[in-house]
Amino acid sequence: MRHTLEDAARTGRLTPPNQPLSFLTTDDVAALWNDRSQQVESYRQEHPDDIKGIELRQNQASAALQAYRLLSMLEHQLGYQLALPVLGPLSPAAPLPK
Repeated sequence: MRHTLEDAARTGRLTPPNQPLSFLTTDDVAALWNDRSQQVESYRQEHPDDIKGIELRQNQASAALQAYRLLSMLEHQLGYQLALPVLGPLSPAAPLPK
């Protein structure tokens, strides 16, 4: 999926409007959570005094964990494996969630 998203970011769009480029599953979100958790530990070892940098990475890992839990709970409650469509890159003007 990452290669497809990089192509989309470079070209602006690979598919017609509202046609998914790919799909995001609980496995993808779990991999993101794992990656973010490893980044926290690596950064903590390399920059033990950068509290803000460590907190930022911890928040990113927590957000990935929350996304995983939400998607997993929805799957469990609905009794279906879910796959969220990826429509394209986020527009530059879109604000980051707080």
